[in-house]
Amino acid sequence: MKNAISLISVISVFLTVCFPVYGQPSLSQLIIQVRPETSLEALVRHSTIIAYGKLGSPIREVSTNTKIDRYKLVNYIQPLDVLKMIKGQPHRRIEVLSTGLDPLPLPTNPLNDKYPGALADGEYICFLKAVPGTRFMQIVGGWQGVYPMLDGKTIALDQGFPELNDLTISQFQKNINRLMSIRVTYDQVGNEPDWAQDQHHKRP
Repeated sequence: MKNAISLISVISVFLTVCFPVYGQPSLSQLIIQVRPETSLEALVRHSTIIAYGKLGSPIREVSTNTKIDRYKLVNYIQPLDVLKMIKGQPHRRIEVLSTGLDPLPLPTNPLNDKYPGALADGEYICFLKAVPGTRFMQIVGGWQGVYPMLDGKTIALDQGFPELNDLTISQFQKNINRLMSIRVTYDQVGNEPDWAQDQHHKRP
């Protein structure tokens, strides 16, 4: 009887590792690679959720089976406690998945842009989309999709869009709503608005 129980336990562990619950892919096999967006309008369009909230320290860290040069790719899961939804269905908490490098490269290494890893704790507005086949979400556009809050206003990082810099939450939401309404008008009439054309000229 004991042998039978032991065998069942071994099989259970094997199935859990090889076939995660609900058919989700294993975290050790997922790799989140950042792909920059061509415009602010594209960033908004490709984000199913835009949320303002408090991002906490990683609650889980999983090494992948992949290395680039001497760096191992590592997945991080961070909780985002939502304070305000700007776009998308309401959420109280979102688990954000990112892939980073271990050991950390020098700041000038271009791999940092592709695999930024976990963000520092703090308040952010994040542009997010679902990681297929999982309950997690990922940041859209890398540094383009992350806007820290300082003294009640946004900070656009080096790769962020300057149109979203130095805005209150209310101002930020009005800008996003305007962009989404422009997109709806564009879809209805089939003509690209002047604003979108200007964005194409500004960013390759």
